[in-house]
Amino acid sequence: MKKFILISLGKFLIFILICVFAISCSGQEGTLNKHLNMLHKRYPMISKTGWKVLESYNHRNLINFSLSNEIMDTLIYMEFSKVIHDSIWNPGEEFYTITAYSKIFKEGQYEHVINGIPDTNYHIMYPISNRDSIIFISGKYYYQFRYNKINSKQENFYIDNHDSLNKLKGNALPELPGK
Repeated sequence: MKKFILISLGKFLIFILICVFAISCSGQEGTLNKHLNMLHKRYPMISKTGWKVLESYNHRNLINFSLSNEIMDTLIYMEFSKVIHDSIWNPGEEFYTITAYSKIFKEGQYEHVINGIPDTNYHIMYPISNRDSIIFISGKYYYQFRYNKINSKQENFYIDNHDSLNKLKGNALPELPGK
């Protein structure tokens, strides 16, 4: 009789755990779908389906998601935040910000990375066999600034001139002044 009760109790606990897990997963999925619909209104090029949650964070007035999506031969990474700004004039006003967006795809012996939405911050490619041999299609100076590949004088020059520097394309661009 004790063995029967223990087995029944064990099955019941497993059933409860499965139910709790299923409810929590569907809750996060429903929340994610709501956020993706809001992002899609602002950025129609963002797919509303197929995203996998890599990380999520929810604290008071800040929600952050890190996601991946595979569409045919392209892998997409996206991070976004939703901030709820409470003020006297606009209580509960919501702001969505895409903090990272990259597409990665292969073309022959090269892998391409396109970063940015709606505008491209940088587009690089490199041989699959040697990821250190980066070839810049566009955004060389943005990439160097973003990943701390320049010194402080060059960084100041970039900050002062980033609007025009970000429009330059190609791999054979000169170093920024200040070295």
